[in-house]
Order: sequence, then structure tokens, then C-alpha cells
Amino acid sequence: ASLDELQKTVEETFGPVRPPPPGFVANGIIDQINAGVLKLPDEEGSHARDENNDFVFQTEHSTYAPNVAFGPEQLGLVREVVPLVESRTLKIFSLVPPSDDPVLGESRPFRVLSHLVGHESPGSLHHLLTEEGWINSLASGTGISTSDFSLSNIAITLTSKGMKERDQVLAKTWQWFALIKDAVMNDPHGVIEQYHKELKTLTDISFKYREMGDPTDFCSAAAERLFDYEPEKILLGSAETGDYDVEVAQAFLARMTPSNSLVVITGPEAEMEATEELDVSARGAEWETEER
Repeated sequence: ASLDELQKTVEETFGPVRPPPPGFVANGIIDQINAGVLKLPDEEGSHARDENNDFVFQTEHSTYAPNVAFGPEQLGLVREVVPLVESRTLKIFSLVPPSDDPVLGESRPFRVLSHLVGHESPGSLHHLLTEEGWINSLASGTGISTSDFSLSNIAITLTSKGMKERDQVLAKTWQWFALIKDAVMNDPHGVIEQYHKELKTLTDISFKYREMGDPTDFCSAAAERLFDYEPEKILLGSAETGDYDVEVAQAFLARMTPSNSLVVITGPEAEMEATEELDVSARGAEWETEER
């Protein structure tokens, strides 16, 4: 099709779409910063805090407040599921601020956390659980990211032995989190900052020497980045990482607690003690919820 034909198609398809009302601000980070809805940290590096001196992530619950997707009733729970197809997994979903929050987007503490949780070297959580014969795999990252919140996700594939010891697997995982949090809280510029600098260096090298990809995929990704990056930064995009910010890291890791998380355990051995509380999902799988 010619350019004129493509333009005609676009006009016929999207012509009826009305412009937004006066004062409307899109959800894109750049639009919100330009409109003064969001503010970047000042040059001194100080961050906003509320009346209780708690750290404020500006985008958290900013779109749909006072409604929240995950409140106290949905967190601090362990849900055991009996699947239709045999599988054994343990997943931890922790409620954290949106990953593209201006403060998080600068230092990206979730990248270091994901690296440390998913690392497979001797002495790591993965190594410990594998040596016990409890897991087949372990992965960490951001499971869901929206304009109001994100869910930090740890996905563990259990063995039959690991399914029987799922409480131990869960306990060891929280202990590993505690070690990381202790390093951040009590040694502000110690080993965690060293890991951050190491990842930053590796990211810079990866960007500098990355291979050429598909042009169509690149254009699509670049267009999407315009919501969150200035035009001169769309090439670098999410590859750019700022300096380590211990205050942001501490505030982020403070959210990684059992009471602020949802644990989902899937396996044919899942216990169904309270049969009156059983329900059946749309796919026919049975599930039970327990507070811990």
C-alpha cells in the first residue's frame, strides 16, 4: 500500500477519536513530569516522605486511589492449589511500587534484588535448595507492572521432595531475603552497593556491544519508550542505571515481607484440610487459602 493509502486508512479508523479534555495528563512518566504531577528528586538527593516519615513513591496508587488492587485482605496469605496438570511450584508475589516510578527508575534496586535471589553460585539460595534436592529451578523478577503497583515475583519449581518440604523452602527463601535486607540496612555502602556497581558495568558493556536486532521490533519498542523517556534517551532506555541510592533500596526492600506478599503453592500434594472452604476455579482446579 502507498503512503497515501495508509494515511487514509488511519484517518478513517481513528478519525472519530475525540481529543482528551482540557487539563488531561496521560499516564506516561514524561507527560506527568512535564505537567508537574510527578517530581524528580532534587539535586541534593533528598526524597519525599509523608507525615509518618515513610518513604513516598509518587506513582504508587496514584491512578485509581483510593481503590487498590491488593489490600490487607489479599496479602499475608498462602494459597495452595491442586492443578489439573501435574506441576509443583512455589511463587511469592510481593507488592511493591511501580517499576517505572521516577525514583525507582533511577537506581533500579529491584535489579540487584533479582540478581541476588536468582544467582546460582555456591552459597546462594538456589545452590542451597538444589543441594537439598528440593527444587529444579528458581527465577526472580517483576511479575506484573502497572501504573499503580508492581508485583515482585519469585518462581520456584519444586521436586516431589521439595513439595513435601515446601514450608522449609518458603522459610529458607524468607531467610535469604532477611540476609539481603540486613546488608542494606546495616551496611549502607557495603556489598550491596558493590553488586549494584558490578551490574551497572555489565549493563553498560552489554549496551555498547549488543547485536543488531529486528528493525520492526526496535521501532515498536522505541515508540513505546517515548511514554517514559525523553527522545534523546530512547536508544539507551531501560539499559541506563543510575548510582546506588541506599535510601531507595531500603524503602523498596522494606516491602519484601510475608505480610506484604501472597504465596501460591501448586501441586497435587497440596493439603485440603478445610473442605468446606474449597472452591473451584474456572479451570476446575481446587484451591485453599490460609493465613500465615
